[in-house]
Amino acid sequence: MNLLPYQQSILVLPFSAQEIILKLSQTVKPFSGDEYLSRKPIDTFVFNGWVRENKFRISRRITHAENFLPLILGKIETTSKGSIVFVTYRIFPTVLFFMGFFCLILLGAASFYAITQKDFLTAGFMVLITLGIYAISILDFNQKVKLSKNLLEKTLSQ
Repeated sequence: MNLLPYQQSILVLPFSAQEIILKLSQTVKPFSGDEYLSRKPIDTFVFNGWVRENKFRISRRITHAENFLPLILGKIETTSKGSIVFVTYRIFPTVLFFMGFFCLILLGAASFYAITQKDFLTAGFMVLITLGIYAISILDFNQKVKLSKNLLEKTLSQ
């Protein structure tokens, strides 16, 4: 288990970079400004984002809110026998900001209780809550990465 909301993987594929870009383009729903580029029904898309010049920035399409959905960043490099895709899974920056802010508030309150009030029980409880929130966040992120990774590998191997 990773202790940070960040993972990397490398996919070695027997397809050319252009074939991979085509496969991704067929399953990635462009951002709203680029919607005119695709006339496909919405149901055919499994990702949101963009694919450009041997790079992509996508996330799994969802129907309900998922706070720890990974942002998938990829770079495609051509080799003599196909392509290598370098993939990075990370948490969305806004989610990371709010998670960090909330944890800092709790740790600040714990420090206040420990230093000024000498209430170590309450301070310890707040630290435990912070650690619990962080652990649940990391576990949820890792679970979402697994789903996204499987979907990306399935998309690229077809």
